[in-house]
Amino acid sequence: MNNIEKGISWMEQQGTEWLMKYQSLIGNFLVVVGWIVTFLYTIYQVKKSNDNTLKAQNLLFKQEIEYAAYCKIQDALDQYSSALSEFDSYFRILKIHLSSLKKGIVLKKDWANIPYELREVNSKQSDQFIEFLKTYESNEIIILDFKSLKDELAKENNLLREAFSKLHKIYLGKIDSFTSKIPPSENIDEVINKIREISEKTKDIGSYVYDLRIEMQNRILGPILGKSVLKRQPGDKSVKVLSLDKS
Repeated sequence: MNNIEKGISWMEQQGTEWLMKYQSLIGNFLVVVGWIVTFLYTIYQVKKSNDNTLKAQNLLFKQEIEYAAYCKIQDALDQYSSALSEFDSYFRILKIHLSSLKKGIVLKKDWANIPYELREVNSKQSDQFIEFLKTYESNEIIILDFKSLKDELAKENNLLREAFSKLHKIYLGKIDSFTSKIPPSENIDEVINKIREISEKTKDIGSYVYDLRIEMQNRILGPILGKSVLKRQPGDKSVKVLSLDKS
């Protein structure tokens, strides 16, 4: 073999070795890249999983505190509704007594105690409404969406308080005899008319309490349970229904 052939053979051998080394380097590089990609993808998946877990935990926490606030407010509304029902029942019975008295029918009644009874039933419903407001305000940041409904309920309660004050003033000034004797029949119609106003306002408030209950159930429990409760649908379209829906 001459020198030229030896040179060519050497060059071919060197080229083959270099190619093998190059291929080995490429292979090692690709392995390293694969490791890096796998590592980064694993980090991404872990982060994504952690983010999803955090979102799920935040949602669960939000639902838990909303439900706790919902239960507290529903209990406060129960107490208020009970006092309001007692308030309404008292005036319905008083109206029956006064209507009978006007007709000359005297029913057994401790007339001298009525001013005290009036203050007592009104104080009870008023106190329970204040307790409801306190409960709402202590959880307001949780259920801020319902503020407009709460404000409407408070406005109606203020109107009820004004109606009661007028009735109480009329009764003390024109009906009450401050004795156990049967009061005179004069001015009874005026008192009965005021009782009617109170009964109408009490009925409105009772309906609004129901509306608030339904809105809270549908907004807080609805997404969890996947269902909703039908809202109040009065036959008279002019009757107001409290709702968060935009009309």
